[in-house]
Amino acid sequence: DEDEGASALSSHSSIPMDPEHVE
Repeated sequence: DEDEGASALSSHSSIPMDPEHVE
């Protein structure tokens, strides 16, 4: 469960394609 959460967070931070979309 924790792995999934960490993966999601990592993915969000690893997506410098939409910096405006990511708050």
